[in-house]
Amino acid sequence: MMGGGGHSPAPHPSQPKQAFLFNEGPGPRKVEMWEPITSTVYWSAFLILVVGLYNAPETRIQEWAAEEAEARLARIEEGKDVEYGHIYHKQLLTGGFVQHSAANADSPPEAEEEEEEEEN
Repeated sequence: MMGGGGHSPAPHPSQPKQAFLFNEGPGPRKVEMWEPITSTVYWSAFLILVVGLYNAPETRIQEWAAEEAEARLARIEEGKDVEYGHIYHKQLLTGGFVQHSAANADSPPEAEEEEEEEEN
């Protein structure tokens, strides 16, 4: 007859008669030396991750476009020209820093020139 009759084979003599989760028997648990250190590192990393993600800058294109539109509207209200294709809101996705290319890395960033009206 093939396929077994519903009974399991006898356990090997070296196997214990009772099995415990993580090989820890009943009674108080003994904390090993590495466990508090590892737990502290894991919770610290989790806390840093949560705080960092909560304070991350907004990088959605809709947010950037709204800020750019506000900058253009403010420029129009001041009576200045708006050139399409030019970015007026300088905080792109750089966190407020202006990025330099490798060609002009030694020169300071060029600020947008303010148009001054000459008084005669």
